[in-house]
Amino acid sequence: MSFLLEIPLEIRLVVFRWVISSLNLPPSGPLENRADRKILQDTEADGECTYVGVWYLVPTNPALPLLLVNRQIHNEVEGLLPSLSTDCHVDVMYVKESGAWPTWSIPALPQTRYTGSLYATVRTFDPPDILENMYRHRIIVDGDHRSSTVLHWSFYWILAKFLDYGPGLLRPSPSEHSWPRTSSRYVVNEVVIDVVAPSDGSGRKSILVDDRRYEVTKKELERFPMHDNASLPIEERLAIYLSGYLDRILSFDINMVERGLILYEQVIDRITVTVNGKEYSVFELEARLRKEEARWRKEIPDSNEKLKSFLEKWTQWVDERRQKMTEGSEIDDAEKPVSPLPSF
Repeated sequence: MSFLLEIPLEIRLVVFRWVISSLNLPPSGPLENRADRKILQDTEADGECTYVGVWYLVPTNPALPLLLVNRQIHNEVEGLLPSLSTDCHVDVMYVKESGAWPTWSIPALPQTRYTGSLYATVRTFDPPDILENMYRHRIIVDGDHRSSTVLHWSFYWILAKFLDYGPGLLRPSPSEHSWPRTSSRYVVNEVVIDVVAPSDGSGRKSILVDDRRYEVTKKELERFPMHDNASLPIEERLAIYLSGYLDRILSFDINMVERGLILYEQVIDRITVTVNGKEYSVFELEARLRKEEARWRKEIPDSNEKLKSFLEKWTQWVDERRQKMTEGSEIDDAEKPVSPLPSF
């Protein structure tokens, strides 16, 4: 690549920026790179391991080949990196009966805990015939969480671990093997989840099961009518499902308080769900926080003193935190009030 030195510096830097910032080509399907994927697991306080239906690739560093050319190009690229956007993109193959398979594109790792926006593209696939059993049957609608995982867990944990570990899940926090009891490490400005139509002819009968097993499983799934509503495209059904789950965890649902709180603590502006690029639902975090505060103050009885006391302390704490997040100031995770409720 020594010919690069013959190009004027201004043009050379434009080329470097383009190379480093270009999105990775997404996999054509689940069979591509599957042997290189690792399963994301979550180890709880009691040491029990939970598999959350996420098979991820460790992302490559697009700047590395340039950094290795020679000292001059190394120095030029190294000087360019701090000016690159910290927005990142993740392509998520949602493989029915298996889970979410993310592939990250990261121009530059953030130099602080603040990162730009996270843009996720979600594509749906039936599991290929030759997909090994180890990748299958990890997604169910309900049931024993100790042996299986619910569909929404896959998507939630990509977001939760992004907030905890950073883009590409590359920088573990001190709580590397535990769910986020304390506030997570990274702060993101905005999250966009774009659910797109299948492009490979994948079945469209159900968002949960392989269409080839649809007839033998549909009776078991009658309690989940949205999964096979043929009047709606499959990408819209999945967007409805994900939007409903986000709405639930942001509402301080007593069964999943901790899941929703970390989103208020780590996302500054909004979470948007789109379908083929068209806006479907928007969760404005500040407005939603005020709405939920008014609701719990009215609805939670004084007799539930422990929960009400926690929410009082947490609201005061998160208001101060969100102000600092808006300013880009230093924030202290250690001061977070401890929830009296289990996170799962």
